[in-house]
Amino acid sequence: MTALKPTPEQQAILDASGTGGTVAISAAAGSGKTSTLRMVAATRPKTRMLYLAFNKAIQREAESSFPSNVTAKTAHALAYAEFGKPMRDRLNGPRMTGRDNARVLGITRPLGLDADRFFKEPTLASMALGMVARFCRSDSPDITVGHFRAPEGLSEAEGRHIAGYLLPYAARAWQDLTAGPRGKLKPSHDVYLKQWALSGPALTGWDVILYDFSSRPPSVVVVGLVLPEGVWRTSGRGVSPTPTGPTVANGAALSLGDVEPRDSGSGQVRSAVSGPPMVVRWWLR
Repeated sequence: MTALKPTPEQQAILDASGTGGTVAISAAAGSGKTSTLRMVAATRPKTRMLYLAFNKAIQREAESSFPSNVTAKTAHALAYAEFGKPMRDRLNGPRMTGRDNARVLGITRPLGLDADRFFKEPTLASMALGMVARFCRSDSPDITVGHFRAPEGLSEAEGRHIAGYLLPYAARAWQDLTAGPRGKLKPSHDVYLKQWALSGPALTGWDVILYDFSSRPPSVVVVGLVLPEGVWRTSGRGVSPTPTGPTVANGAALSLGDVEPRDSGSGQVRSAVSGPPMVVRWWLR
């Protein structure tokens, strides 16, 4: 198969990728993002690269299309060996009801707001577990009242009251969920991914990380791991810098660095190379 000849823009990207820094790239849909990453990998055959895929299907596709110096894995696969495997039986266990969860968490009575409005034990357990779920999808190091989402119709003060009441139960749920085979609650796969991220894993064994979220919003948990490492990244969502580090706003925006976004216009790949540290970014309109 004849190798594709890079466009001038792609050649600029290839040249920049050989500097050891990070490269910022803007590109429209269909402009050749993934093929450019393959070129980067092919031109550096002795560089060990980790391709972090959003799901198993994308991982398999990458395994069949990227050069042999690229290892394709999902973040969950990296996390599973240390943190997922000990809870394997619980991950595959039967569904638990709200009443089951309330019993494990020790929620033994309803929470009343007034004479006519109250939340029963199963509902309280579900809301506490909802706080844990949002924590698992965040870059927060701890569960806080900010992970509570108040039901519609409550005042701000009532929402704060319920959040404060549920916080100890949410913390108890996290302790149980991360207790390996000793826990009683049924964990989701996001639990061991978050547990792995909080452990500060060293992504050793690779020189470069490729993180592709071209069809889905990025995972804040994974982004927090790969950003400090120096990343070549493809993105199917808008990417823009913020002064506070990596954040995702409504699943649509991710901070990568101090590089201003560029309008991709005609759909041609454009390169934007800054002084170190440079950031690899694809910008889709």
